[in-house]
Amino acid sequence: HTQAHITCSLCSFTASRKVVNGHFQAAHGKFSGGGFKTVTIAIPGCRVQRFNICVGNHPDDVKKWIEQRRQKFPRQRQAANSKE
Repeated sequence: HTQAHITCSLCSFTASRKVVNGHFQAAHGKFSGGGFKTVTIAIPGCRVQRFNICVGNHPDDVKKWIEQRRQKFPRQRQAANSKE
């Protein structure tokens, strides 16, 4: 069973190829770590858009991300009340 295992190219993690690929994305990939990262979306013919994404699942980071989303995208009831 363990003869089919491979080792991660950046650390000593060893498992099957599929598991090591998942580990690599989670531990060393573009969206690894925690906190916030800015993602830029550029589609030809459209304006460039930037988004903050929450990387990881630390409760403080998630709470901060939810607050940012609520400020940018209020509920319809809140938006209607503020217009009055």
